[in-house]
Amino acid sequence: MNRPEQILQAQISEWIKLQYPHVYFASDHSGMFLKNWGLKIYMKKSRSKHAALDIIILEPKAKFCGLILELKSKTPFTVYRKLKSDRHLQDQQKKIEHLRSKGYYAQFIWSFDHAKQVIEFYMQL
Repeated sequence: MNRPEQILQAQISEWIKLQYPHVYFASDHSGMFLKNWGLKIYMKKSRSKHAALDIIILEPKAKFCGLILELKSKTPFTVYRKLKSDRHLQDQQKKIEHLRSKGYYAQFIWSFDHAKQVIEFYMQL
């Protein structure tokens, strides 16, 4: 099965480990394909009821508490830089905006190069 978001998440996680070994981060796995139903149920029960975002970097920088990334296989924006009219994307954007209001740097990511750019920018703040 083709799972581009899982591949992207693994690539970014490995890159963070190499580039920033001192930084604590977590990747959410609740949306990943699992054959083990017991594990899937456990993971769902052991996390917040809120929508999970994919990578959380717990490293305060400047005025921010941490960096939160929501991964997508392609851009969630139209050519006019507006969020596509997809209910799931709109719900995730609301979560991103809520986290921003709490002091986090949060945004959508849709490629490995984009992730590197955002993480490097954030880590240099």
